[in-house]
Amino acid sequence: MLFSGVNSGKTRNFPHHARGCAAVSAIVLVLAACSHESRPAESAAPVAQPAAHVSSTQDQPIDARTVSPAAPAQPVTSPGSAAPAPAQITRVAAGFDLAAYRADPAAYCRVVDGSRYLQVVDPGPDVPVVTAIGAGTATLRPGERVRVQVQTDPGAPVSCTSQGLGEFPASGQSAVTVPADAQGVATIEFLASAGTVGHCLLIAGSPVRAGQVQFLITIREH
Repeated sequence: MLFSGVNSGKTRNFPHHARGCAAVSAIVLVLAACSHESRPAESAAPVAQPAAHVSSTQDQPIDARTVSPAAPAQPVTSPGSAAPAPAQITRVAAGFDLAAYRADPAAYCRVVDGSRYLQVVDPGPDVPVVTAIGAGTATLRPGERVRVQVQTDPGAPVSCTSQGLGEFPASGQSAVTVPADAQGVATIEFLASAGTVGHCLLIAGSPVRAGQVQFLITIREH
């Protein structure tokens, strides 16, 4: 089998084996070129490493999980607001020693005095009054208990006396003195002890406020 080729306008005939040799030569040249392109340059310069970064609080966010414990956080207040100032007691009942009470509130409250509810500030302009919190009445059966609450100044004492029977578990008697909490709420527990029936009037007062509050407790056997 013969193939024809064109060269300067003359026809030349190439035998079949000559075409095969030309094809093999072409493949060898192609492979050599590919091998040359795929080899990396041995003289390539090493890639320059970036300079060490300098720590800065301006461009490095702080991860809260890696921060060491610091001083306790301070309360956040909105602009223009101020933290509430502690209550200042400016008036007290005659005979009540506020300084001595603040020095040892527990010692004052251990004393049982049925007349303390009468030791209150004289009423007048801008004089705060003691108030009851919640209902002023309750119905119990013998052996049951009830808690009443009185609003006064924070930490101030409140004294309560029962005009009937019953007792206050904190003192085991018919009178008791308890301190108010940080919000000025004094909680008094009353027990309808055995033999207590009918109406029991509880009267409470505080030596740093005017007035008294009353709670009517009814004890029914059935």
